[in-house]
Amino acid sequence: MSQKLLILGASGQTGQHLVKHALENGYQVTALVRDVNKVETVHENLVVEQCDVFSRDQLLPHVQNCDVVMSCLGFALAWSQPVLQYKDIAVNVSECMKECGKRRVIFMHSWFTNPASHTHAGFMIRIFLRMVIGQNLAGMRLSEQYFRKHRAP
Repeated sequence: MSQKLLILGASGQTGQHLVKHALENGYQVTALVRDVNKVETVHENLVVEQCDVFSRDQLLPHVQNCDVVMSCLGFALAWSQPVLQYKDIAVNVSECMKECGKRRVIFMHSWFTNPASHTHAGFMIRIFLRMVIGQNLAGMRLSEQYFRKHRAP
């Protein structure tokens, strides 16, 4: 029996690649999206459903029916404060997983969320990333910190 993957943000660029790769490798995939019309892939192991992933009530039944939750969610650029939707999703997913007794989750973010990784980029890259996507990275970092602090034993 193949594993059941729940993919959040499956209609985005990264999400589409993840869905394709998972199907090619025999996984059963439930793709949660805001707009089902944005997913063109058709496959016998793919179920595409509209879901407000910020809603616990909408997300919970999907989490109950999966082995692994994977998130490729992305949000619009912000300039003045961290993009808190990343943490909001982390909290919602985490709470649903705890309620269902699930432990396996993967959030796909950026390599620049950990301040220690900043030294691996050139000066101009660091400046560019901080200016353009710095607040998104800060939001991603908050969600990662949340998962580290609240992960199941």
